[in-house]
Amino acid sequence: VKAAGPDSGSSNGPGNLNAVHFEAMAMDHTSTNVLVAGTLRGDVRFDSIQPATQAGPRAFVAAMTTTGVWLWLSMTGAPQGGGGGAVLADIAVSSTGDIFVAGSFWNEIEWGSQYEMSDGTIDGFIAKMDSLGSWKWGTQMGGNTNDDSMNDVVVDSNGDAYVVGAFYDHAYFGNYSANELKDLD
Repeated sequence: VKAAGPDSGSSNGPGNLNAVHFEAMAMDHTSTNVLVAGTLRGDVRFDSIQPATQAGPRAFVAAMTTTGVWLWLSMTGAPQGGGGGAVLADIAVSSTGDIFVAGSFWNEIEWGSQYEMSDGTIDGFIAKMDSLGSWKWGTQMGGNTNDDSMNDVVVDSNGDAYVVGAFYDHAYFGNYSANELKDLD
């Protein structure tokens, strides 16, 4: 078991939450490293890796060797001065090493240098990174109201990703739009 959690100099008093939640894991394409994914907030540490302090929840992916040495950590961001947060639900890896993640965000999100704003209260997202944790792209799914989410992702032998999730009311998937049939689809 390998620990990651609040930095030893941080406290979890009122209004000061420091936490790491692991939601999913997968082996990398070489089967030599473990990829873990989830949500972090505040002052946290993965042994010697300490990401910048986060005021709100951020989705993350981290890699460690099978012997428990943390290699890297990548997380979503929010624009300078922007509000928002993201939670990660699932991770999948292609045979070439590309990493796909699915989750939800509110207000604003950044994947590397790409920036998106939610269309409603909470929107779903899928994003792709390379085998070293650099963001390649991200895209959202959501409508004008209510909470939308991407909950699971799988990758086929061609490297194509497929996601499942839920939306209320009306949702946009790129240029495609869908209406709900009865409350939640």
